[in-house]
This record gives sequence, C-alpha cells and structure tokens, in this order.
Amino acid sequence: MKPTLKIRQQIAIGLLAILILALACIYAVVEFKVKPDLTLERQRQIAVNQEALSNLLSAKLEKIQVLTSTLALLSARLPKDEALFKTLFPSVIDNHDDASIAGGGIWPEPNAFTKGVDRRSFFWARSDSGMKYLDDYNDPSGPGYHNDSWYTVGRNAPVNRCSWSDAYIDPVTKTPMVTCTVPIKEKGQFTGVATIDMMLADITKSLEAYGTENQGYVFAIDPSGQVISFPKGKANLVKNDGSMLTVAELSKQYPSLKPALTYYNQSGRQKGFEEQKDAILGGAAYVNVVKLPSTGWSVGLVVEKSRMTEIAQNMGWFLMLAIGALLIVVGVIAATFFRSLLGQINQTTTRIHQLAEGGSTQELEVGKLNELGELRQAVNGYGDKLKQLLGQIHQESANLVKDAGRLSEFSHDFLNKANSLSDENHTLAAATEELAATSHDVSMYANETKETVERIHNDVRVSGKEMGEVINTMRSLTQAMTLAQQNILKLDEDSRQANSMLSVIRDIAEQTNLLALNAAIEAARAGETGRGFAVVADEVRNLAAKSESSAVEIEQVLGRLQVGSKESVSSMELGQQETEKAVQTAELTANHLQEVVNAFSQITEQATQISEAAHEQQKVSQDLTQFVSRLQELTGSNAADSNKLSNMSKEIDAIAKRLNALR
Repeated sequence: MKPTLKIRQQIAIGLLAILILALACIYAVVEFKVKPDLTLERQRQIAVNQEALSNLLSAKLEKIQVLTSTLALLSARLPKDEALFKTLFPSVIDNHDDASIAGGGIWPEPNAFTKGVDRRSFFWARSDSGMKYLDDYNDPSGPGYHNDSWYTVGRNAPVNRCSWSDAYIDPVTKTPMVTCTVPIKEKGQFTGVATIDMMLADITKSLEAYGTENQGYVFAIDPSGQVISFPKGKANLVKNDGSMLTVAELSKQYPSLKPALTYYNQSGRQKGFEEQKDAILGGAAYVNVVKLPSTGWSVGLVVEKSRMTEIAQNMGWFLMLAIGALLIVVGVIAATFFRSLLGQINQTTTRIHQLAEGGSTQELEVGKLNELGELRQAVNGYGDKLKQLLGQIHQESANLVKDAGRLSEFSHDFLNKANSLSDENHTLAAATEELAATSHDVSMYANETKETVERIHNDVRVSGKEMGEVINTMRSLTQAMTLAQQNILKLDEDSRQANSMLSVIRDIAEQTNLLALNAAIEAARAGETGRGFAVVADEVRNLAAKSESSAVEIEQVLGRLQVGSKESVSSMELGQQETEKAVQTAELTANHLQEVVNAFSQITEQATQISEAAHEQQKVSQDLTQFVSRLQELTGSNAADSNKLSNMSKEIDAIAKRLNALR
C-alpha cells in the first residue's frame, strides 16, 4: 500500500491552503478590480480638479479682463484731459495695491486724444512707491507703439474681452508676464486700446500649490509653445538671452513628458497621458492636460500612479491581515476539535488490532451513540461474528483432513497411469517425425521440379514474344524500304525536272551575255557619256557568265544524283526481297516455339499437381506430428498435474490440521 498523509496532516494542509487561497483572492481583487477602479475614479477626480483649476484661473484672468475693460470704457467716456487721466487712472490700475498687476495704460490712435499729436499714451508701471507714470512710448524719436503686436491685436478684437499676448520677460524686472488688450471704441470707431500687464508669479504660485495639494506638480504652456510654469529648480524658465524656455527645449530635458507638453498645439479640450517613469517623481505617472478657453494656455497636472492606488494598497493589506488572522483563529479551533476526534479514532483502531490478533476478548466501550459510538458498536458486532466463523471453520477442517487422505491416494494412482502413457507417446512421436522428414524431402524435390519447369516455360514464352517482335520489326523495315524506294524514285524524277530547268537557265544566261555585249558596244559608241553604262554592261556580262558556269556545275551534280538514285533503288529492291524471306523464316520459327510453349504448359500443370500432392502429404504429416506433440504435452501435463494434485493434497491436509488447531 502506498504511504499517504495522515488525516491530521491533511487537515493542517487544507487549512493552510484555505488561508493561502483567501489571501490570493484578496490580492487578485485588489490588484485587478479595486486598483483599476480607484485609478479610473482618481483620473476622473483629477479631470474634475483640472476643470476647477481652469475655472479658478479663468476667474483670476476675468478680474484682469474686467479691470482692462473698465480702463477702456473710462477712456472712451471721459473728456480728453491729460491732467484728469493722470489723476484718475493710476488708482484704477493699482487696483487696491494688487501685486499681480505690473502696470497698465491707455494707448490712443494718432490724433485721437490730441489733434496733431500721433503719440499720446498714458502708461503706469508698478514701483516700490506705487504706480509710476512713464512717457517713453511718446518719444517722437522712439519706435512708437502703434505697430506692436499687443496693440494691433485690438483693432479687430471684440469690446469688453481681453486679447491675451504670448508670455514674455519684462526687460526691467526680468519676470514673466502677459498683457491683456481691450479695444477703445467711441461711437463704434476704434480709437485705441487699454492694457493691463499681469505678472505670472501669482499664477505660478497657485499652480505650485495646486500641484502640492494633489501630491504632484503642474506645468503650463502658452499658445506659442513657451513654458510659463514648471516646478522650481527643475528647469530655468528664463534663458540667458532673456527669452522664455520653449516646449521643444523642455522636451529634450524631459523626454517622457513630450506627448503631454506638445498637446498645446493639438485639438481637444482635455486629455490624459501615461508615463512609464517620470524624471521628477521617479516612478510611473499620470498626466492630465486641460486648455484654458480664455487664454489658450495648456495646464498639465502630473501625479504619481502609486499615489492613485495607495488607498487600494492599504486596503488590500488590511483585508489580508484581518482575514488571515480570522482564518488562523478558526484553524486553531478546528485543529483542536479534530485532534480530539482523531484521538478517539486512534483508540478504536488500537482495540480493533487487539481483536484481530485474538489477544483480547474485551468489547469496546460504546459511550455516546454518535458516529464514533456507532463505529465501536459495529466493531463489537464484527468481533462476535468472527468468533462464530472460527467455530464453523474448526468443524469443517476435520472433514477436510479425511478428504485430503483420499485425494492423496487417487493422485498417486493417476500419476502411475500418466507415466505409462508418456512412454507410449514417445514411441509414436519418433515414428511421426520420420514420416514428416520423408514428406518434407518429397515436397522439396517436387517444388524444385515445378520451379525448373516454370522457369523454362517462361523463357520459351519470352523467346516467342521476342520472335514476334523481330517479325514485326522486319515488316516495319520492309515498309520503310518500300517508302524509301518511292522517295528515291520521286527524287530521280525531280532531278530530271531540275535538269530541264537548268537548260532554260543556260539559255537565259547566253541571251543575257549577248544583251550585255550589245550594251557595251552601244556604250562605246556613246563615248564619254556611255562609260558608266559600259561598266554596268560588263558587270551584267560577268554575272551571266557566272550563272552559266553555275548551271553547268549543277547539271553535273544532278547527273551524279540520278545515277546514285538508280543504284539505291536496285539495292533496296534486293534488300526488300531478302527481308521478306527472313520474315517467312521467322514466322516458321515462331510457330515451332508456340508448340514448345504448349508442351511446357502441360508439363508445368503436371509438376504443379505433383507438388500440391507432396505438399498435402507434408501437411498431413505435420498435422500428425503436431497432434502427437500435443498428446505428449497433455500426457506430460497430466503427470505434472498429478504431482501438483499430490502436493495439493498434502497442503490441504496441513491446512486442515492448522485450521483444526484454531480455537
């Protein structure tokens, strides 16, 4: 029996498996359900926060827009009085000492404020003592302001709405800022613009606080691709040449942020991005970018992914610890109960072993009539039944001893008869073996005779087939020679026709020669004018002579061809006659071979019958040998069985005596 674990060990392993399975289920639920759901919910919350941030920034910018619109409205409605403007507007621009406002002003069109004056602007910049009036833009030798981008954008801009400039570095304070431009219109006509310069420091502080609040960081990009906000110490927003850092330059420093940084020039209001590893946070991160509709700025919030799933992670550990502790307590209680139950089972097992060995006649104490009590009661019943069986076995063993003695005498007589039969079988086996050897030799010689006759028969039959093929070949040769003779006769006829045609060619050549000679004579008479014609006549005469000589040569060749064709016809007629004689002789030989084939067919049939008869005799002798062999085996088996029977009778006698000894 294979060794197995005890129930106590199986229970311990089962409880441990339940604990591990429960912890694995909790881990799987947290990792594959809770964490993804919380991550998605966190992303939605970030999107909502981004919208709230967008609204907050829009509110800050709206305040600047209202202030700039107020400047434009006052400028359009107030009298064009320089002293009044210088008195009223500084306090309006200061806006109760708003530090985010770097300055502002009124910028009229040429001749719009004072006739005959092209440049009459009013600009105030913030200083330590408050708003300071600056008159630099009105300098006639200066570049002016009417062609600056922040001014020209107001020509077609709607009233009471800011046109925000790209971020720039203030040349005096070296701080980033933007300009809000609102057009001034009087009676529907454009008369200038009002501006407020807003420093981005306040916006940057708000973004940094927002990033810290969300356990990440924030960046901001203006529509032209300039970086207006980024974590301190991670990038220099102002370069050495006084310009602002661009998205392309920042993407080189932080390649993993490039998809989010370049979203500013793509369509869409809001979008999320995944980072495998953020260079600032040091781990996988999620980036949400939202665009401010009022300014076109792109504001991105970068949050570490581990922060998004931290609650789920803590919850998973708490559940695993709590349920693990609960399962351990339940396991201890179950182990205690099973230990008590197994102790009672072990006690029952010990009593059963004692009962099986016959060393104890004491019955088991039943106690409570539960499953274990019923088991002990069944063991006691089994013991009583076992005692009854032992008594019956003792009675039957006495009868078995008597029967074993009679069986021993019978087996001894059977063994003697089996030995006598075995001797007779040996004599019969020797005779059948000699008969089988003789039958085998006869069958072997008959088979060899049959094979020899069949081989000669096949050779003669093949010779007959080959003779038939020779006859067919000779007939084909006769037909081919007849066809060749006909072709040669036709060739002789064609050569005769060609000979007659050559006579015509010779006549034509002679006439051509005469014509050429006459032409040469006429050319000689013509003198110098007929010289060229004389050359042609000579060439024609030469060609006629060559044609005549070629015709003579061809005629000679055709003559030889006719003589050869006549000789070939005579030779072919003689060969055809000889071939026909050979065909007749071959046909006679083929007839004789066919008679030989028929004779060998009869010999083959007779040899086959002899071989089959010898084979049948050999088969009968083999069957007889097998029968004698089986009979000999049965005789030997009977002798062996009689020995076994004698031994079994002795064993039965011994068993009966041992059973009789059981009490």
